[in-house]
This record gives sequence, structure tokens and C-alpha cells, in this order.
Amino acid sequence: EYLIEFVRQADVALGLSLDDYDRERLHITDIRAGGLAEQYNQSAPANAKVMPGDYIVAVNGISRDALEMVRLLRDEARVEVKIQKPKSWVVTLRKAVEKTPLGMRLGYGPASKSLVVLDLADGLVQRWNSDHPGSEVRLHDRVVTVNGRLGAPADMLHAVRESRELVLQFSRPKTMAL
Repeated sequence: EYLIEFVRQADVALGLSLDDYDRERLHITDIRAGGLAEQYNQSAPANAKVMPGDYIVAVNGISRDALEMVRLLRDEARVEVKIQKPKSWVVTLRKAVEKTPLGMRLGYGPASKSLVVLDLADGLVQRWNSDHPGSEVRLHDRVVTVNGRLGAPADMLHAVRESRELVLQFSRPKTMAL
């Protein structure tokens, strides 16, 4: 976790593509050329560079409100941004029959490059959670790969629905203990 202060300059954008779909935090999906984030990265130490996959968890002290954080990033001349690196883990699930319920509702928005866990219910994921304490899937976790592949969220969702064996790579901010 680290803090970055960005001071907006005339005609220079922040240069971050953000996914606010979970409504609590911002998932960084891209660093755009020529922006303040790219400028920051040029002099930042390797472990403090802003990278796709990182999470913005607070802006000017506001947290757990992604829409307000987006507004602050867009409207304020000076912003203090709290970034957390992702914690990733893999969940392997096998459907005994084609329609075995996962017990996990997933969704995505127009800016998404991952799937967001929207709801958990009885099914394979709940069984995984019981069998793997410390590696549980939680509300708002993100599926970043399905069966080892990155892809458009619609394609990942299709693979989740159609595959009998699933290898799902999940992500959440690192300091939110696994």
C-alpha cells in the first residue's frame, strides 16, 4: 500500500483507465501514455509503480465509494491516491454434471477486463470456501483469468458457464487479508 499525490496540470490527464464496477474500489485496467500516472512511474521505484491490476482504495481520504473516487479524480486539481497491489490466488472447480451450480454470480461493466463476484450462494464455490480456509472467494473479488486465459469479460463468463473444469485466478487488494 502506498500513497501518490497527483497534481493536475493543464492539458495532462491522469492517464488511468479504471473499472468501478464493484462500486467500492477502482481496478486499474490500463496506464495511458502521456498521463500523470506514466510520468509518476518514470521515477518511481519498481515496487511502487502504478500497474494494470492494481487497486485504488481511497482518493483524498474517501474509500468504499468508487463513484465518488472517480468524481474526485476527474474534478479535483490535487488528489492523494491510496494504491494497493493485487493479491492473486487460484481456485480449481470441477462440475460433476453440466448444470452443477457454482453458487457465484458474476458481472462486469463496459470498462471491465475481469469479472466481479456479485453474490455467493450454495454451490461449488461455497464448498471451495469451506475446504480452503484462508483462500476463500468473497464478494467483490475479481476473476482475472479463466482456464489460464485473459480475455474479454463476456468471453470469460461464457467459459465459466460452459467449462466442466475451471481454473479461476482471483484478485483482490493485497491488504484485504485472504
